[in-house]
Amino acid sequence: MDSGYAKVAWRDVCLPMEEGGQGIRDIKALNYGLMCRWLWDIVVGRSDSIWVSWVRHYCLHSSSIWTVRAGSWAWRKLIRLRILVQQHVEYLVGNGHSFSLWHDPWYSLGPLIHRFPRGPQLTGTGAHDPLDTVILDGEWNWPPITDFQCLEIVQSLPSIQSGEDCIRWRPTGGTMTSRNAYTMLRPPVPKFWCPETHSHLFFRCHFARQCLNTVRHFVSFPWLFRGWEIDIPWAARSWHGKHVINVAYRTLLSSLVYHIWQERNRWRFQQTERTAATLGRLVIEEVRQRIISA
Repeated sequence: MDSGYAKVAWRDVCLPMEEGGQGIRDIKALNYGLMCRWLWDIVVGRSDSIWVSWVRHYCLHSSSIWTVRAGSWAWRKLIRLRILVQQHVEYLVGNGHSFSLWHDPWYSLGPLIHRFPRGPQLTGTGAHDPLDTVILDGEWNWPPITDFQCLEIVQSLPSIQSGEDCIRWRPTGGTMTSRNAYTMLRPPVPKFWCPETHSHLFFRCHFARQCLNTVRHFVSFPWLFRGWEIDIPWAARSWHGKHVINVAYRTLLSSLVYHIWQERNRWRFQQTERTAATLGRLVIEEVRQRIISA
């Protein structure tokens, strides 16, 4: 056998055959997928699992899996994947009995305690209160908020559905399996294989999601990831008016859409590209300049 460089990248070999690969599974992504499935079982509180019961009793105590601190080496490896799982987990608020007000990611920005560490004191609620503390007769019933930063919470509250709280895996609208966890983590599809639909490009595409995450690293930008046809009407309702936060959100969204579409055209027609981090910083700077000059 001749020595030398491999003719095909391993990540391309590990793609499904219908996407130009050989259908060989990536062992690292497979391992992470199985670990993500364990996290999912903890999140939904799988009642028939002795292991989940043990974790909840000895590792979590009264904490949430989303905010608990690391312990042993194995536990650290597991909870390091929380950020991957959280992007695809959807909390549907019902009666609020089973969700934590400050520690569960029922809010679009994730657990509120991360962004508002003094939130419980400023709102007069307990750090481990259930979500139904701020729900009354199926409507939001937050105590008066005087802190300017915490006012952001009530700007983008999700709708309350009738019945009990529900957690679902957003890509399938149901439960997570090891298979769809692997699909989430496997090597990304080459750019020319991406389906050109609004819902995919904004923001299910791996590159577009990276751009959005870069923006959210600098500013809080709520986006529900339920699909373009659902998210755009939601944004139009939620960000209506001349309030500075709503104006900033609308400007961010329009700038993201413009630059992602422009980057798509660069890929297709000029064979040039920029990194997602570069594009995200460009969006932030453009929005900053537009708001300053307004």
